[in-house]
Amino acid sequence: MNHGSCIAWLSIAFLVRVSATEGIVETLGQRVYPHVGDDDMCIDDSTSADGGILAQARFNYPWGIAYDEQTWNVYVADCGCADTSKENDKIRRINLKEKTVSTVSGSSQGFEDGNGEVAKFAHTAGMALDSVNKKMYIADSGNDVIRAMDLKNYEVSTYAGKGREKGFLDGIVNSARFDNPQQLELHKSTKRLYIADTDNHAIRVINMTGAVHVVRTITGGPTQIGYLDGSLTEAKWQHPTGMAYDLKNDILYVSDHYNHVIRKINFQKGYVTTIAGTGKAGSLDSSISGGVFLNYPEGLAYDGRYNVLYVAEFGNNCIRMVNLTNMSLRVLAGNKLGTRDAIGRDAQFYHPTCLTLDRANMLLYVTDQYNHRVRTVTTLGNTKQADSKNMVFKHLGHVDAYRDYYVHHGTTLLTSLYLLVALLFVFLLLCCARHRYGIRAFAMKLAGYQRLNKHQRFV
Repeated sequence: MNHGSCIAWLSIAFLVRVSATEGIVETLGQRVYPHVGDDDMCIDDSTSADGGILAQARFNYPWGIAYDEQTWNVYVADCGCADTSKENDKIRRINLKEKTVSTVSGSSQGFEDGNGEVAKFAHTAGMALDSVNKKMYIADSGNDVIRAMDLKNYEVSTYAGKGREKGFLDGIVNSARFDNPQQLELHKSTKRLYIADTDNHAIRVINMTGAVHVVRTITGGPTQIGYLDGSLTEAKWQHPTGMAYDLKNDILYVSDHYNHVIRKINFQKGYVTTIAGTGKAGSLDSSISGGVFLNYPEGLAYDGRYNVLYVAEFGNNCIRMVNLTNMSLRVLAGNKLGTRDAIGRDAQFYHPTCLTLDRANMLLYVTDQYNHRVRTVTTLGNTKQADSKNMVFKHLGHVDAYRDYYVHHGTTLLTSLYLLVALLFVFLLLCCARHRYGIRAFAMKLAGYQRLNKHQRFV
């Protein structure tokens, strides 16, 4: 193989590569050490730190996430490692304008109302923003309650349920009971707060109009665990989590987590239907009608402009996109375990959990839970371009690139060193090529090949 063909081969590997259905993934904040060990082996480590500057901030098993488009703030439920002395259980705020991170409420595990750090949570999960009344509703899953946080002074109060009293009971909010509620969905025009009451295997709702707010079960319940489509009273669920509401069609989309499916509740028809998944866990995609598999779907976000549903798929470590017009399912970003910021399937996640849509900037903010990070993913309509070459080389400049092979892929340290040696070999090859042709000739040859290749791509 001559030097010219070597240069051509290397050029092909790093062409600009982005399309309307490929998301560009980037990390917000510091690149911290990912989770190590089995999925149920939570690391007892107090890694949460504000640091002021976003690039220095750290998260610890972040779960819920919500975006306030009026203030450009991203709120993160920094869940931490459950049932340990170093439990985070904080609500963090990322100010995108100032690029800073601060803790606005919570301190350590417990159950207590109060202002700022006086408040205590247990396993903070999904959140729902009420931008009109400047409140944030929080699924305090470990305490089996729904909390309300005033965004003006960060005062936390218990809104629904009674702390540390599991149960399944409809009624006025302070008398209702829940069991590990994990996700919330609020639509300000209908003033309805939907609750995924996960361990009750039920979808509940609070009508927030009037002076008295009442909890009502829409479908499911602790005696209806299973997997069955049908009327609201017939349908069976198994640990529902993520939700997204389509106001135009009055449809609530739900991630039925342990059934590995996405389902919709059509309120006009009073019926539950599966739209994606087969009921069994599996790997990546194709058409929904062809029986594509899902693997522990969680967070959902609906974009009515394109009639698409974005899905954080915990088990397959990716973000999917459901086209609700032609009922197709594609991978927007991610493919396997890892930390790499990249485009489409070249990007990597480690159990993405929740997501929220920034409609103005056409971005998803994603809690990449086991990587202890918050990531952004471009969506349909976003015109941002990215260069695979630059993103890959940038990743290779971080310790993540080598740590991934050791942590995520179970390889030995020796294998990781082999990879480093191979990369050094490629670098030396480039140096030799530059010496052979000269810097200017080498650059012209490389640029000339890329121009030719670009022309060929669009013939």
